[in-house]
Order: sequence, then structure tokens, then C-alpha cells
Amino acid sequence: MLSYLLAVGQPSFSFQIPNVESNDKLYGQNKKYLAQLDSVIDLVLERTTSYLDAIANLAQETDNIEELRRLLDLLVGGLDITRDGPYQLVSKVASLCYEGEKNFTLLQYTVGSSTVRSTQMSPLLIKMHKEITSAH
Repeated sequence: MLSYLLAVGQPSFSFQIPNVESNDKLYGQNKKYLAQLDSVIDLVLERTTSYLDAIANLAQETDNIEELRRLLDLLVGGLDITRDGPYQLVSKVASLCYEGEKNFTLLQYTVGSSTVRSTQMSPLLIKMHKEITSAH
């Protein structure tokens, strides 16, 4: 579900079909649509965070670490972690990964090819990584 929500919230899709108006053209520039989408994403993130709290003790199992890594990859690649909700979720997932795998590092994750996105988010990932490693 999160993958879908992040996809439909893109300002422009990576491909176009001739003579077809895609959702990025129809809704992607609509501030009301994007605000509603952000509130749905926030709800999904809130629920995901509460589920992670409930399964934190499972982080020691290798299969769960791989799933958490996939989730982290999706989150870091698609969310704006300068916002508090996404930052908290990414921090929680990264912390669970670190608990299960001590050589885990957040610094391996890319935040997209956009210079603006990278400039804003890379320092936050470094800060988050330091917070997690010092807490454990």
C-alpha cells in the first residue's frame, strides 16, 4: 500500500503514454489532492510504527531483518524524512535493523538522485545513524 501511495504522489511519472493523461498530470499538481494523500500516508506511517513496536522482539530473526531492510529501502527512497512522522518511522525501522545486525548502517541508503533531496536528507540520515548507534 505504501508503495502505491508513494507512486501516485510523484510530481511526475518516469514514463508517459502518448495521448493519455496520467494521474501525475490530472492530480499531481493539485494541492488539495496532495494534501489528502499526505494525510493518508501519515496514517499508514503511524499504523506501521505501532506495528513495528509490537514486533520489535522479532528483529533478531534473519528473515525479519531482510524484510525490515526492504521496508527501510522503500521508506528512505520515497519519503521526505525532514517531516517528523516519516523521520520517526525511518528511525524506528533502522533501529530494529541495527538491533538485529550490529554492522548495519543507514549510510548505505540513497535518498534519490535529486541534488535538493540529497542535500536535505543525507545529513538527517547521518544524524539518525549516530543517534541509533549511540543508543545501542
